[in-house]
Formats: sequence, structure tokens, C-alpha cells
Amino acid sequence: MKDPRRLALQPANLCGEWNGWFHECGDDSCADLRVIMTVEQVDPPRFRGTLYWPDPRCLTRIEGFVWAGVLYWTELAVLRGSGVRPGVTFETSRTTPGEIRGQCYYPCRWTEVAVAGAFVLWRTAVKKNGPN
Repeated sequence: MKDPRRLALQPANLCGEWNGWFHECGDDSCADLRVIMTVEQVDPPRFRGTLYWPDPRCLTRIEGFVWAGVLYWTELAVLRGSGVRPGVTFETSRTTPGEIRGQCYYPCRWTEVAVAGAFVLWRTAVKKNGPN
């Protein structure tokens, strides 16, 4: 049986805008947050771009890669705004040419990682790969 985590979407086709939701669960509550991922550069197997969080109006820089057919990316820095903690790693559990689903993890002091939540993104705009 085919592993559902295998990448149906090729890295070179990631460029563009992806809109969706991040379902975050904290210590006392859960929330659904809108997120917009823009992939600006792809140099397989690596890619770069931004995540924009409309609420709390925060823009972060991301870098990611494809390994064993799975997309991984990490928020490295806050470029504008506040309310987002850099260091969250996103990992796909399923991809199609128009949809990316997965989970994300916070780095943790006492354990290697802690599950932060789940996400789903849908392609909304296609861009050609920018200069490398």
C-alpha cells in the first residue's frame, strides 16, 4: 500500500500562495488560526518563503526541505508583528497538487518535541520559481 505521506506535489511546484488553517491546542484551550504560506524560492530539495498569520498580523520567514517524500519547514524568524513563536516545525502527512495537510511541533526544553497542532493548506496562486 502506498504511504499517504509520500509527496504527490513535486518541490518545483510549491511556488505560490497556499491559504488554510492551523488548529492549535495549548495548555487550556484550542484555536483555529488562518494562515497564508507563500513559497518564494525552490531549489530542490529546499524551499523558502513566508507564513502570514492575519490574526495576530504576524509575518514569519520559513525554510524547508523534502526528505523521503515528506515536506518539512520551520518558522525561523518573525519579520513583522508579534504573537508567533519561531521554531515551530511543520511536517506533511498528506499532499496533493492542490492541498497540503500535516502536523506541527514546538521545540521543547524537556523533551525533543511537543505536538503543537494540525494544519491544512490549499493552493490559491501559482508563481514561477524566483531567483535562487
